[in-house]
Amino acid sequence: MQEKEEDVIARIEKKYGALQSADQMAEAMQKGFDTFQTYMTSLSDEEFLTKKTKPFYLDEGMTQSRWLTETLTHVFHHRAQLFNYLKQLGYDVNMFDLYL
Repeated sequence: MQEKEEDVIARIEKKYGALQSADQMAEAMQKGFDTFQTYMTSLSDEEFLTKKTKPFYLDEGMTQSRWLTETLTHVFHHRAQLFNYLKQLGYDVNMFDLYL
């Protein structure tokens, strides 16, 4: 949503890829969420519905409302991946763990 160039995104991905502990990852996730929430709640209704931003990998931009939907579904996708990974490793997790 910030329309960063590909090289900037690559550096950000490398920084997150270097995180070693669950605590570091959780802290980075919380900081990212806080930044995202601050941005989304700062938008006027008009901006939320009509402002378009374009990442380097798309030909056309998307509205901020569409970005919110894309981001939310992406987070849930990875949550499901983590759940499945924990199950495969033999951890005692169930569907209730996803929603608590």
